[in-house]
Amino acid sequence: MKRIFLWTILVGIVLALVFFGWRIYYFYSAISDGKQINLNSTKFTASSNSGDVISKKNISDINLESAKAPRLGKKEAQIKIVEFADFTCPFTKEAFPLIRELLAKYPDKIDFSIRFYSLGGENHSGGKDAAKAALCALDQDKFWQFHDRLFLDQKNFTKDDLLNYAGQVGLDMAKFTPCFNSKIINSWVDEDSEVAVMSDVRGTPTFFVNGNKVEGSIPVTEWEKALNLQ
Repeated sequence: MKRIFLWTILVGIVLALVFFGWRIYYFYSAISDGKQINLNSTKFTASSNSGDVISKKNISDINLESAKAPRLGKKEAQIKIVEFADFTCPFTKEAFPLIRELLAKYPDKIDFSIRFYSLGGENHSGGKDAAKAALCALDQDKFWQFHDRLFLDQKNFTKDDLLNYAGQVGLDMAKFTPCFNSKIINSWVDEDSEVAVMSDVRGTPTFFVNGNKVEGSIPVTEWEKALNLQ
């Protein structure tokens, strides 16, 4: 009886190791072959902008990366992660500390950049304005300070909220206000959203790893397996 029990445990361990090895192989192959990476996350906010009419292109024809986008990590790294985010999305808020932890562990292996996709609807009002304000903070080299301040008090942001936060992080308001109201910054955010729709982004957060889509807030351990970093 004891021998049967031990054999049962041994078989269970072997099967677990085989499954673990298969998952690593699957994620690595998906990244290499250009497939969507399914990490089975339910932590994802779908967009209400389903009525947008923009023709979808082959993902290989779309420039997901933007040279002017806010970045972290090493620009020359082989692993390129582009996130489409909305400051009003709770799962975007949840995902970023995980990405920051991943970047802290592998600072020379990942090039991370962030772009914006406004979810729209009454539950996510202020998302576009928050993105505009954050990019104006980037113009003063304080994007990440402003980014973190927004997530400290996540809400449907008003323009008064954003002006208040701009002052709190030490932005030059004489530069911030005209930037926020400019056509250039509005077009920048619109361009991000257009690229998102053409790339079949359905909500936030959505990541592209070397051009391959990952949806939702993902634990660091799952990122490590998918990127073959362990």
